[in-house]
Amino acid sequence: MELKRILVPTDFSETSIAAMRSAAYFAHKLGAKLILLHVFETPEFHASIEDLETALDKVVKERVEERLQQLISEHKELQGLEVIPVIEAGRIHKVINAVAEAKACDLIVMGTHGSTGLSNPERYILGSNAYRVVNASRVPVLTIRRHSPIQEIKNIVLPIDLTKETLQKEKAAVELARLFGATLHVVTVIGFFSEYNPKVDDLIIEQEKLTERLEKEGIPYVEARIEYRDIADSIIDYAVDNLADLILIMTRQESLVEEFFLGSTARKIISRSPVPVLSIQPVKS
Repeated sequence: MELKRILVPTDFSETSIAAMRSAAYFAHKLGAKLILLHVFETPEFHASIEDLETALDKVVKERVEERLQQLISEHKELQGLEVIPVIEAGRIHKVINAVAEAKACDLIVMGTHGSTGLSNPERYILGSNAYRVVNASRVPVLTIRRHSPIQEIKNIVLPIDLTKETLQKEKAAVELARLFGATLHVVTVIGFFSEYNPKVDDLIIEQEKLTERLEKEGIPYVEARIEYRDIADSIIDYAVDNLADLILIMTRQESLVEEFFLGSTARKIISRSPVPVLSIQPVKS
């Protein structure tokens, strides 16, 4: 996995700092640049007081620039890295994805919740806005909880299904496992009483094929089958119980038996998981 530029939105909260530390871990490992982004929203003014709006923007930007420089100088994790501060105004989730595209970023690392900071971070760190970034992003998005910055990657949870996108996710998982010397936990999630569903046999066969490929490539793995009442909670519980450092999911029409990640399951995993979640959008074939 080639990562040359990593985008980190920050609101100076503990959550966004945890994301920044996680991004620094990747940047040191891969020799990548960090783009530290703060987005602020200015109130709407009547056209007749446009000068006041411009003056306010200038004051806010100056204050933010000072805080970004302070953030860079105070955190030892950033030492030795090229860190590029960026300040933009606008709708936060839209600006994050626009900057990621404009700066040719390969990864976005952001917090999934936070306390009120300089420009009301709940508007983008909390709830639907974090999911909007994930859902609209053309590059992978790594979401981090406040108390769970990535310090190492030794165990990666890889839920699989019967879609062709699973092969793309497998490729990313293998690259990460090689890069960090991690173990892949290949997990199938099977509903209670689903032994009567013929898709279950196909799912188990695909799991066995995948682990055979991992064995040939020399990737350490654990094979697991878990029953669920709620897919998201089952995956999260497995990740927590097995001390996982990362859960890898897709963000487009990924099914586990007959459920879809696009929608409630992905949202639940991203918003509930104490384990960092790497969301990848599959490439259309």
